[in-house]
Amino acid sequence: MSAAANANPSGDDLPRWQTMEPFNAKLRPDQVVDLVALRKEVAKNRTVKTERITDNTLLRIALDLLFAHQEYLKGNTEDELRDSILTPDGEIRKHTRKRKI
Repeated sequence: MSAAANANPSGDDLPRWQTMEPFNAKLRPDQVVDLVALRKEVAKNRTVKTERITDNTLLRIALDLLFAHQEYLKGNTEDELRDSILTPDGEIRKHTRKRKI
């Protein structure tokens, strides 16, 4: 992840959330339930609570993870793309990174 991902792009003292672009996404009902449960679990287990953790926080982290592994995305459908990254158990699929010569 780049340093820009954590920086306030406007350079002023605005809260981070005020520097973000709104984006609307369609989620499956199970994803919404799991996202809310994960946010609550993460919030409950934090030892430092200076920054608010929201559903959007976790979605941004999920996108950063996807972008970090984008070279492994293969397929023509949502299911094929998901299967190229995740095992049937929902674990991140182990890939061998190709070395550049």
